[in-house]
Amino acid sequence: MNDWTSGYAADVGYTYGSYSELNPLREKLAMLTAGYDIAPCRTACELGFGQGVSVNIHATSQPDTAYWATDFNSSQAGFAQLMAGASGAKAGLYDQSFEELCRRDDLPGSDPIGLHGIWSWISDENRTVIVDFIRRKLNVGGVLYISYNTLPGWAPMAPMRHLLTEHAAIMGAPDRAS
Repeated sequence: MNDWTSGYAADVGYTYGSYSELNPLREKLAMLTAGYDIAPCRTACELGFGQGVSVNIHATSQPDTAYWATDFNSSQAGFAQLMAGASGAKAGLYDQSFEELCRRDDLPGSDPIGLHGIWSWISDENRTVIVDFIRRKLNVGGVLYISYNTLPGWAPMAPMRHLLTEHAAIMGAPDRAS
């Protein structure tokens, strides 16, 4: 990939929200409610963690689970890493593209893999990379959580996404891979 963001507006910071849907304990509860028992979570992965609030809360509150996560906005990854250091969270937080993360051979399999919202904002090429990653890294019996923006609920945001993408293309920093 020549453009490491592949159209994602990486020059615009994400919100500082926390998303409980990404919590492996909540995922386990959902599976138990549906009649499925899943193994204890030993390793969790989040792709596109934004400011890293959720991944840090979950990693800090579940010290027996190792967390691996990436967000290709380096300022967001830096903030998330500072939070992990301050909290003592057991988390490997990176500012790598999905392609870079997918090529790593040091990542273990993961019990849950979570993507909150990112699926709607990335290219088809990045989606293909993520599907390959999931095929190789989601442990048997693991949980995959993907949330994404759909129409008509997100239709009012389409012009904003276009505006942010255009702003990043014209006013943003040069491509990091250049």
